[in-house]
Amino acid sequence: MVMTEFDKFRASLISLHYATSNSEVAYHFIMTFEAACAVIRHGLALPGLDPDDKRAIIQKAYERNLIQNPAWLQMLRISSKLKEDYTGEIIAETIDTVRGRYTHCFRELRNKLESKQMPAIEQPDHKA
Repeated sequence: MVMTEFDKFRASLISLHYATSNSEVAYHFIMTFEAACAVIRHGLALPGLDPDDKRAIIQKAYERNLIQNPAWLQMLRISSKLKEDYTGEIIAETIDTVRGRYTHCFRELRNKLESKQMPAIEQPDHKA
């Protein structure tokens, strides 16, 4: 079975939920953010958009009302910082926000996609 972009996003979100250490939370947050951007890009049918340009992907998602929470731009900054956080300082400062506000944003996106408001995305037969 081939995993869709949505399946990868859902699996990443589940892994983030079960992460226990700061380093696991940081890793799974980054993976979930990357997967969210991929599913947004795919769902909005933006194949010509550079997959590395997360800011443009988020901007298009705002423009098309796929996401409304302004935390997504903060998530972009934190994701970038965490990729270079070799001391664990950034995740230590933001873990509560990642586990709370940012995870909530991911769940909002998942729920919107699962409600079939985005028909271009293949929906799995199961829920998280």
